[in-house]
Amino acid sequence: MSSREPTYGTDPRKLTRKGGMDTSKDAAEKVNSSRLEEEVYKVILGSGSRGMISDEVRNSMPHVSSYSSVTARYKALKEKKLIVATADRRPGVSGRNQSVLVASAYIRVPQMSISPWSFSKIKSFEQCARQFQHLKILKTYKESESEAMLYGTAFHTAAEEYIRDETPMPPQFAYATEALDNLNAKQGRKLCEFKMGLTENLEPCDFFADDVWWRGIADLVIIDEEEDLAWVIDYKTGKSAKYADKGQLELMALATFKFFPKIKTVRGGLLFVVSNELVKDSYVNLDQGHLWEKWLGGYAKMETAFDKDVWNPNPSGLCRAHCVVLECEHNGRN
Repeated sequence: MSSREPTYGTDPRKLTRKGGMDTSKDAAEKVNSSRLEEEVYKVILGSGSRGMISDEVRNSMPHVSSYSSVTARYKALKEKKLIVATADRRPGVSGRNQSVLVASAYIRVPQMSISPWSFSKIKSFEQCARQFQHLKILKTYKESESEAMLYGTAFHTAAEEYIRDETPMPPQFAYATEALDNLNAKQGRKLCEFKMGLTENLEPCDFFADDVWWRGIADLVIIDEEEDLAWVIDYKTGKSAKYADKGQLELMALATFKFFPKIKTVRGGLLFVVSNELVKDSYVNLDQGHLWEKWLGGYAKMETAFDKDVWNPNPSGLCRAHCVVLECEHNGRN
């Protein structure tokens, strides 16, 4: 914790809306925002790493009868980086969940690192660097497994056991049997849930190696050494292939070339098992140079953001109700 005493208080002009009534302005002038901010902060600080929801803060300040006199302090304390609204939520008196407020002094920031990176990591950065910093580096939230995530995990496990061990598909996934049979019928060695790692010199390494720089897991790799050909397949449990992103296939193909140097062609496919669609692309080993140049450019942008500690937001329609970075000025819930 810093030894410097924070500066509390908010300019009364910021406490009223532009063009507001004179009575509102008079009320704002009478608010002792310095005292209230300090008190709210010290109440939250006193809760330690557990933090408090708004109802708990108000219950700790029974002498302040006005609801807004307490809740209006949160924004100023966030802007001064004294508290953080995490993505953890607990039910309030009404039964509705409220965000947990934690004093910044208790937000433990692990040693930040961009690598090892992956397709999902770079896509998250491109979507919004500020959200990427919050979710992937500061880790001020706990990831929860949605129903869709659990469904996808269960399918991947079933598909792996079906191809590798010939275990029958569970009834709820029987619809995908034909598509998996078509893949299984292809000539070549089948590698399920194949983990690949690359060093910064683009040399193959163990997925958990100390010098691993990039990581990727292919749902299915088929190596046909007779034809110098490989298939790289990723299962998708989404209902439509309309917005399929083949960048993942490209990275997996590049890694496959490194792990199997004799392979000259990689055929990639995103298998949308619900709609029975296969989004395909093909890559040849002679194209590795310019393909890596594109991905290394994306990695360099992440590295620059990390080195300069500058994480620019990318406002979109998702900011209003779906982003967990509540302290961002573009978040519609702050």
